[in-house]
Amino acid sequence: NSLENSRIREGHGTGQGEAREVNVYDFPNLGMGKASPYGIYDTGRNEGMVNVGKSHDISKFAVESIRQWWLLMG
Repeated sequence: NSLENSRIREGHGTGQGEAREVNVYDFPNLGMGKASPYGIYDTGRNEGMVNVGKSHDISKFAVESIRQWWLLMG
């Protein structure tokens, strides 16, 4: 579980000389997937927006981010 993995990463829960495989950077087995942020910055207005999605198709994700920006800030 995530609490056990966190304790192990912090050096708790294992004896000296015992190595245990853990998910150091993320826990894909504990969630629905990974989130990807995509930011758009309007230099003329000095405003920005970040869209967070879970698509692995970069072009669709970028187009959706621009569409969201246009609808919200356009």
